[in-house]
Amino acid sequence: MLDTLGRLSTIGTERASRLEWIIDDGSQESKTARPGPSSQSRRKTLDIESLEREIIQRRCLMFCTYAAGTDVGKRDINQDSYVCHPKSNLWLVADGVGGLAMGETASAITSYTLARMISSGEGVNQAIETTHAIIREFADSCGVNMGAALVLVLAKGNLYNIFWAGDCRAYLFDGSLKPLTRDHTHSQFLIDAGHLTEEEAATDSRKDGITKAVGIRELDSVEADRISDKWQAGQKILLCSDGLSGYVADEDICAILNSPGSDQDRVDQLISLALKQDSLDNITAIILSAPDTIPGDDDDTKIPDKSVLDNLGVDRGEG
Repeated sequence: MLDTLGRLSTIGTERASRLEWIIDDGSQESKTARPGPSSQSRRKTLDIESLEREIIQRRCLMFCTYAAGTDVGKRDINQDSYVCHPKSNLWLVADGVGGLAMGETASAITSYTLARMISSGEGVNQAIETTHAIIREFADSCGVNMGAALVLVLAKGNLYNIFWAGDCRAYLFDGSLKPLTRDHTHSQFLIDAGHLTEEEAATDSRKDGITKAVGIRELDSVEADRISDKWQAGQKILLCSDGLSGYVADEDICAILNSPGSDQDRVDQLISLALKQDSLDNITAIILSAPDTIPGDDDDTKIPDKSVLDNLGVDRGEG
């Protein structure tokens, strides 16, 4: 099923081989012109929606920079996967749920399905529901329970949207470190209810129990939590699996994000520190960075609304 949708490229690193998704959507850099009206027509055809999409994509491609990495750690199999697809404004980390079957398969289906659907223009919520259904159907056919946690960033212009389900995390860094996501775990539920403190939760036996993830049979449907905000100059967003966040303290993450060097250097340092801290899980991190100067909200290109186009006798190309 998976190889009908795209392809995987295995890329070697100094620590371990890793899987990096390459989305092959058949698109080309050259654009085919839309067929125009006959020469006798006085009306012009203008594909407004395509123009709007192209403007948004071009702004985002010029806006963010990123770096990523993953390591199998002390496990035999890497059940993490990640997507970096700037053409679709998408960055994603997925992690197979521990204690369930075939976590690497659930993670791979999650990354692949979400990347494929979102890059094709589907909404994130619909893509997550479809991913949930695909994993459950596959798991049922194998007679097992499967699932994957996920966190993703969908960036459009100066805005970013973060969706998550499970215990993969997103952090905002702007000189200090701020968690943007809240784990869907039993221990976090007990903390929120006032039954556990943060200190007690760190050693509680229920800390790894997941209450929300795609694919798990306990949930008929999954709706990811979501936050949205505007980029500010110099900000960074870190996406990671719990192999990093569960073993590296926030102050150490902050110090590395504030260190000199490139974002790829920082990703490598985060993974190395998690390994030194005896992380028992796979470790994955993506750093997404805003430039030091943020473009204004006003764009040089203005799209006239429908009433203006109708007054000019322009066909919006809506069929």
